[in-house]
Amino acid sequence: MERSLRPMTHEIREQIKLRRKKQQDISDLISNKDISNEDLSYCYISDLQLQGCSISNVNFSGTKMKFQFQKGSARNCRFICTHFLEGSSLRAADMKTCNLNGTYAPNIDIAYADMRNCNVCDTTFTMFSKKTYKIKLDKNFLRLFSRFVEIDGVNLNDYI
Repeated sequence: MERSLRPMTHEIREQIKLRRKKQQDISDLISNKDISNEDLSYCYISDLQLQGCSISNVNFSGTKMKFQFQKGSARNCRFICTHFLEGSSLRAADMKTCNLNGTYAPNIDIAYADMRNCNVCDTTFTMFSKKTYKIKLDKNFLRLFSRFVEIDGVNLNDYI
């Protein structure tokens, strides 16, 4: 069951623009709002919690945020050079075709997330921990990964 979110308004978008210029927190403005197709780039979001809802095409590029998004769909979102703060989670989220290039997320919980067809160049994740348990990746990610990683006695190409 998808969670219902309230629509964004022109007034809220204008307040976001003002706060973005001053690097002030916009969490209260976007909490429980449908942020699909919104430009939230270069904002500061101290705490955004969304669960079981669908957002898409959101531009979070350059944003510094604590984002707890679980069991929802966030397809085609842009997280280019986004800095995820401690406590962020994309657990069991559908993140297909998101752009995470240059993202800093060393402590993010992405367990069970579907990250197929995502761009992850120059992204900082902590891999091989309980926070990345059973993430879904596509073969292109593994091909790229195998060019930069050597594991003694293992040819990653045998698994692609």
